[in-house]
Amino acid sequence: MTTSKSAAARHLSPKRLHPRLGEAWRSFKHEDYGAGVFLAMKAVEVAVRDAAGMSPSDLGMSLMRKAFDVFGGPLSDYSAESAERQARSDLFAGAIGSYKNPHSHRDVLLDNPAEVAEIMMFANHLLRIVDASAARTFASIASQPLTPQEERILRMWFTIDMNDGRSLKEIGLQFGLAPREVQTIIHKAMRELKHRSVYNQLIAALANTNLKDMQGLLDKLEQSQLGKQVSSWLGKGKNLPITADQLRAALGNDQVQQLAMYFDFAMDKMLAVTAENLPDIVDKLSPNGKLQPLVVGYWAML
Repeated sequence: MTTSKSAAARHLSPKRLHPRLGEAWRSFKHEDYGAGVFLAMKAVEVAVRDAAGMSPSDLGMSLMRKAFDVFGGPLSDYSAESAERQARSDLFAGAIGSYKNPHSHRDVLLDNPAEVAEIMMFANHLLRIVDASAARTFASIASQPLTPQEERILRMWFTIDMNDGRSLKEIGLQFGLAPREVQTIIHKAMRELKHRSVYNQLIAALANTNLKDMQGLLDKLEQSQLGKQVSSWLGKGKNLPITADQLRAALGNDQVQQLAMYFDFAMDKMLAVTAENLPDIVDKLSPNGKLQPLVVGYWAML
């Protein structure tokens, strides 16, 4: 073993690595450095997809952007400033774009074991962040009403108090459920989490506008010939959609700019996310056809 490889190997001791990096470590040990980097970043990609409850079709940089989306991403830390949440999204997307994607499309020459060890330790750091994000996500989900079975399934999925994760099939076998049924439980929990995070941000933003609160927003929409949509959200039937353009026209530029300033987002982004989630949020908050009293954090009490 060369001196440089020996030093890198000591730095990259398996005892210091995340359990998901076992395959990457074996490639490094056999001097297949390109495979080591690719497998390390693939482990990050899979960990993010699992923790965010997303589908196998979600891949690469777009997966990272969705999982750590500043406004509604399931792994985003909403206690942090929006700029910091954006930086976290950029960090993960940049890592996948820089170190996994090139190895997916062409041969990349890597012959410096010290450099490879540094990249793999970077992947190790990202995996630790994912673990912390998953634990935070589970804690948020667990604050909602769950059946004992749902809580146990989600605990296993997020590897809470466990050394390694379980596949949909493995979890299903323990509960007599098909993998698709397990996936439905996970997706439902993640959807509820996204709605709640968007709601809590939106209601805080509305307080800084002339609309004041969610009722003020609905009143404004009804006054702008969108009463049919609002009625469908409050009622028992199917929720009619609303587009970002309809939302922009109803609110007017001044209100839109006020909301965007609070979120520190581009207006188009804020409008798109609000339009996507608003029907289900209002539906959730009006079980008897009337909007419930609203405060920041109210969703957690439902």
